[in-house]
Amino acid sequence: WLGLDRRGSCFVQWLWYGSESVIAHTPTRIYVALRNTTGHDLTGTVRFTDNGKPAGTALVNALPGRIVEAWIDWTPQYGEHTIVASLSDVRINPIGANPETADVENKITEGTIFADYDTDSDGIPNEQDEDDDNDTVSDEVEKTNGTNPLVAEPQENKKSEIEIRS
Repeated sequence: WLGLDRRGSCFVQWLWYGSESVIAHTPTRIYVALRNTTGHDLTGTVRFTDNGKPAGTALVNALPGRIVEAWIDWTPQYGEHTIVASLSDVRINPIGANPETADVENKITEGTIFADYDTDSDGIPNEQDEDDDNDTVSDEVEKTNGTNPLVAEPQENKKSEIEIRS
């Protein structure tokens, strides 16, 4: 748990993504969850940053005792990303009373993720893909043959992996 304030609001320390693998230039969703333990309705804005630059915002409304999720759609560039979710503009809304500004720790959570390329668009990042260009010849064999594992070889130029190993 992270973000406990004097009124008792807590935030779940967790970021997760809409897809298991985050692929460069492919839209995904970043999620964060928060739990309201204030005893009153809570409103606020979750601000997401990517390597210190704004990535998006999401408004949240949380009933007492509830965990709610906030998210943004995000299209990462290739490379490592430090994602931070922070809460701002927090208001406690007691029934029959005026809303009050709440003091909370700004940062909910932070996480680092690497967005890799997916050369053959098969949904598997190159780092995990045994055949980056999807030409049925493994990257390992292509490197041994001196061919580019990121460029599909024309069918007539392919040698089977069995021929290559003999």
